[in-house]
Amino acid sequence: MDPALRRTPCLLLTGSDEGGSEVSILEAGADAYVRKSDDLDLLMVRLAALLRTANGPAVVSPDAGRCGPKRILAVDDSPTVRNSLAEEFSAEGYDVVLAASGEEAMQLLAVQHVDGVLLDVMMPGIGGLDVCRLIKSQSSAADRPVVIVLSSKDDRDSVVAGLEAGADDYASKAAGFEILKGRMRALLRRKQFEEENRRLLEDAQARVRAQEWLRLAREVLELLNRPEGPADVIRDIISLIRRSTGLDSIGIRLRDGEHFPYYQTSGFDEAHICAENHLCQHDAAGNPLRDGTGNIVLGCMCGNVLRGRVDPGKPFFTPRGSFWTNSTTTLLATTTEADRLTQTRDRCNAEGYESVALVPLRSGAETIGLLQLNDRRTDRFTPDMVHFFEGLGSSIGIALARKRAEEAQRDTLAKLRATFDGIVHTIMRAVELRDPYTAGHQRRVADLARAIAVEMGLSTDQVEAVLFAGNIHDIGKIAVPVE
Repeated sequence: MDPALRRTPCLLLTGSDEGGSEVSILEAGADAYVRKSDDLDLLMVRLAALLRTANGPAVVSPDAGRCGPKRILAVDDSPTVRNSLAEEFSAEGYDVVLAASGEEAMQLLAVQHVDGVLLDVMMPGIGGLDVCRLIKSQSSAADRPVVIVLSSKDDRDSVVAGLEAGADDYASKAAGFEILKGRMRALLRRKQFEEENRRLLEDAQARVRAQEWLRLAREVLELLNRPEGPADVIRDIISLIRRSTGLDSIGIRLRDGEHFPYYQTSGFDEAHICAENHLCQHDAAGNPLRDGTGNIVLGCMCGNVLRGRVDPGKPFFTPRGSFWTNSTTTLLATTTEADRLTQTRDRCNAEGYESVALVPLRSGAETIGLLQLNDRRTDRFTPDMVHFFEGLGSSIGIALARKRAEEAQRDTLAKLRATFDGIVHTIMRAVELRDPYTAGHQRRVADLARAIAVEMGLSTDQVEAVLFAGNIHDIGKIAVPVE
């Protein structure tokens, strides 16, 4: 029972036919028991049944193996057998639930969890093997109970049929309760190890993801603090997110007047960008539709997120205004346009994208854009991942709003400078017209003064001021009367 070896299934072979040998072997920690005289095919199907749950790397927990009370569902059409199973397993500390048919068993499993099922093969209605297949196909790995099928037959073909139906073990009713209880203990012990291993593995993966997200957030913030303009910064952010997440396609939309076209993309083809660049909906005459506030109506899910048309009560929207799904195919098949709050174009699904997340980029209360994450594989997002990108989207939105304001300010200053330079040039020309004998004098003086200022190590603004003064130092000549 070494914790480091618990992940490894143990199938013991014996030449003994004594029932007590099997019980002692299972109590020693073995997961299953096969006699050496058994058929090779029987050995192989038992091994396959044992290996069905033995997937993934081992994660050792110091608390592994602590078993609490377990619930068993005993299914048999015979009241005598049901009562005997209930009596024997209740005496072992199990909580026993009884069902008289396969139909009743499935109804019980739909409303309550059980850890193990004792399932009679021959029953009226749905037979035991069909019930076994249903149990194994409808339950997730974490919730799937172990199943022992019971039969009065113990021939090779019956055992193989039971195990191939998905049963974890097959027991003859003639084997006795001690063997049956020993097998159930062994199966539940392995199920406990598998559940603990799965939980620890998920915790370890969550810690790794948290570290990766922390690094991604730090690198994005470093990019946002760079002095480059928005276009270069957004291009690098998209490249970083795509490289870190392995997603197929990423895009960022930013407000441009009334519209929200793609600002930068990576992975989307030109046809997608051209078709989806503008989200505005139009009337029959081709005019943009407008809502009650005068804003143009933006269509599809991107329009929902950008306009805040979301319902957090629906599973594909979040309280922070994002949309996400791990299967666009399932979403379109199970919801209406009324459910989705818009007329969707369904282009992402048509292009094979299954996992899609749309996250608003906000600066304060204003939505300035949208982060789009697409992948052709299913199940690429988790609630935690979407929540992370919502936080990241807020940081990106605030930083981009600041950068765009700075860029607009620089553009305004450049225009003012151009206007100012034009005025100075006009003044210079006016002075030269008053005194054509000194044409070019002001420019030469200005260039000389600037060279001296640069040599003196003056700042850029001071150098520009000296140049300006040199260009208009003869401005007084405008007032000199013409002779």
